[in-house]
Amino acid sequence: SALAVTQLTCTSCGTGVVGKFELSPFFRLSPESLKFLEFFVRNRGNVKEMERETGESYWAIRRQLDEVIAEMGIETKEDEISTRRQEILAQLSSGEIT
Repeated sequence: SALAVTQLTCTSCGTGVVGKFELSPFFRLSPESLKFLEFFVRNRGNVKEMERETGESYWAIRRQLDEVIAEMGIETKEDEISTRRQEILAQLSSGEIT
């Protein structure tokens, strides 16, 4: 089960707000993923520049980005296509379509 944030407090004045608050998907990220995301943003998403700075291949950087996307719980276009493909195969298998 997930934890829920139920109170926010100002560290300066002590004012608090009680309720149930949604956390950003960024709060789900591991420290390594946050570091990668900061590096990605600093390079404005320029993978070529990231390759040059790290010496890693395009595919290694792409894999890391895909891991961050998955960790955030974001469904990608590829996921949607894969899901649709599975639905079509199931319909073919059941005879719903030919």
